[in-house]
Amino acid sequence: MEREDKAVDYFETDLHKKVAATMAPGLWLKHLREAHSLSQAELGVKIGAVKASRVSDWENNQRAVSKEAAKSQAKLFHVPADRFI
Repeated sequence: MEREDKAVDYFETDLHKKVAATMAPGLWLKHLREAHSLSQAELGVKIGAVKASRVSDWENNQRAVSKEAAKSQAKLFHVPADRFI
């Protein structure tokens, strides 16, 4: 019997929805940054002269992300800004 594999859009799966619901904003940022092979310093430069220590604070949920920074991150990673707030 031949098996037919079909490509599945991960972002439409129940698994993605379950995982997404449990991820804090900082974890989203870290996940996306690492998926794009960016250091914290490189991400800071790309979103507008933000220090690596600030990115670290965001990723560890020690500091809230401003609306402007969330918009910059959303544009860079092609995701909704509310992922970072």
